[in-house]
Amino acid sequence: MRKPWLLLMILLLAGGPGWAFNFSASWQRTKSKGAPPQWSRNYTLSFWRDLTPAMNAGATVRYSHQSQADTWRKTWVPSVFFTLTNDLFSFNLSGTGTQSRTDSSPTMNSYNWSADLSTHYRKAKVGLYFNLGRQWNEAHPRTVDSKNHGWGFSLSRDFERGFFRNLSLNYSYRSDWNRDLVADSRSRNTSQVGRLTYSNRFYGISLALSQQYSLVKSEADYALGPGGQARVFVDLSFNGTPPARLDPAGNNTVVVRVGATAIKGIELYRDWINRISVPGTASWDIEYSSDGIRWTRLASGVSLPYRFSSSISSGYLRLTLVLGGAFDLPDPRARGFYFVTEGHVETRTRHYQGSLSLAYAFPRDIRTGYYFSYDITRPDEGAEVKRFNHSLSGSWNPSRYFRPRLTLSYSSDETEGQPKNETWSYSLGVSSDPLDTVSLSGAYTYNKAFTGGEATSETRSYGLGAQMELYPDLILKTNFSYSRNRTFGNSTSETTGFTTSWDLLARLKPTVTLDLRTDYTRSKASGGETSTTKRYSAILTWRVSSILSFNTYHILTDSGGERIYDYQYSFSLAATPRVRLSGGWNGSRNSTKRDSLSLNVSWNLGPHINFNSSYSWSKIDSRSSWTWLVNLNLVF
Repeated sequence: MRKPWLLLMILLLAGGPGWAFNFSASWQRTKSKGAPPQWSRNYTLSFWRDLTPAMNAGATVRYSHQSQADTWRKTWVPSVFFTLTNDLFSFNLSGTGTQSRTDSSPTMNSYNWSADLSTHYRKAKVGLYFNLGRQWNEAHPRTVDSKNHGWGFSLSRDFERGFFRNLSLNYSYRSDWNRDLVADSRSRNTSQVGRLTYSNRFYGISLALSQQYSLVKSEADYALGPGGQARVFVDLSFNGTPPARLDPAGNNTVVVRVGATAIKGIELYRDWINRISVPGTASWDIEYSSDGIRWTRLASGVSLPYRFSSSISSGYLRLTLVLGGAFDLPDPRARGFYFVTEGHVETRTRHYQGSLSLAYAFPRDIRTGYYFSYDITRPDEGAEVKRFNHSLSGSWNPSRYFRPRLTLSYSSDETEGQPKNETWSYSLGVSSDPLDTVSLSGAYTYNKAFTGGEATSETRSYGLGAQMELYPDLILKTNFSYSRNRTFGNSTSETTGFTTSWDLLARLKPTVTLDLRTDYTRSKASGGETSTTKRYSAILTWRVSSILSFNTYHILTDSGGERIYDYQYSFSLAATPRVRLSGGWNGSRNSTKRDSLSLNVSWNLGPHINFNSSYSWSKIDSRSSWTWLVNLNLVF
């Protein structure tokens, strides 16, 4: 696979002198207690040239090699580009290839070419684009072999004069074809999107309007299996960046988002580019949440892939590794799947989105605003989903002593065939600066939620806050809050909570700051016991000199009779203009004793070479572990 790309790069270089080059290399060795050393080598070569004042071209080759004992992973990623820009149009062409090899899986190859052309026609912007790609492995027979291509165009115009000034119109069309030669399936997806945005000011009223309509059509042919059904996969995105390594005794959780497409199961890959899934011997707990806050257990101690008892859509899935050895995630990917029982499937979905914003400033510094938004998804088959939001706000700023504000809001979420969810809320707040050194604030908030017209929960909260400069470089911040939450259903329950905090920030010297803080929380559920939490913390920051800084914190937490003490000492030293040292010692004390040490050194050996090394040691009760990393970077 590398030969065509290398030949193309040679042809680019054969164009003559004048090419600019960049080369970088990185070598890294990591050694951990009880494990063989891990090696990582990365090389990048780039070259480019302005062929004419309007044309430029270039290429890049990236190579990486990771190994540990008998396991290894090698990846080649060549890419090329060409651009042409003049007074009539702009053209871009780029291509990227990938070849990945491991000790335990077939070689994986892929390439992708894309091109786009943009120009103007009668004050309108016109864009055309095209892409072509393929992915396959070298197994016999192949287990991965797919092709794709697509094209599309876009039209847009911005009005700059007259009544339609600040009006923007956009339209785009795209069509994509995909074919899986292994599963003998093919699909075509077309999408059309029209968007309008407008903003202006009339008689002191600020107006902002946005409207969007999209139509998505999908058509697919599947080869049904012996059971008369075919499995269809859906790529899922991670909620946040997944960890580089999963360990049942450490970082053991990944969270994925599930879109509007209902899925029947899920699978997880630790190295997608080589199609290496997570170990089948690993055990997982799987939970679902519609909002990412409240979770419901779906399964315990199961292996992946896993099939759900019922379909899931529009929410989050949390996967927790509970049993099995630790493993790295060099290229993680999560996929959902569902089943079809027809060889030919067609779907069409309409999507409507819009928002309206109004703002007006009355005399005497009274400001008001209104915001409305809606989001409607209407498939030809399946449940229609409607979401609406309204918000009205107002503020008055007559003086520094009295500044009230008020907010009212309503939101609804309705899925066809399910009860409608509604939420009403309002808040009233006041802020004041009675003295140059004193700021006060207070607020009251009320929320009430309904499902199917029946009240499900009600929350009231009150808050007071103050910030006072007691003395130059001595500031006190304090907050008080009280909340009462009631839930309705077969039985009514109530939870009350009280929280207060006192934070004293002192600048002892221009180079020394001390932060002392106390937090107290008390909560009680109806029919339950009262729980309290006390937290005391001290943070000291000291810039000893222009080259040395020191930081330490100490935290004591008392919750339900259990005490936890956390501490840390850290420093940073710029020993010379080229050498920097940093490190720290931290730990905790409760039923378990934890301590850890970290040391880092960075040495700039010259304009093109840099050396980094780090050492970490940790101990939990009587068990200890350590890791030593050495890294050398070379850049030209």
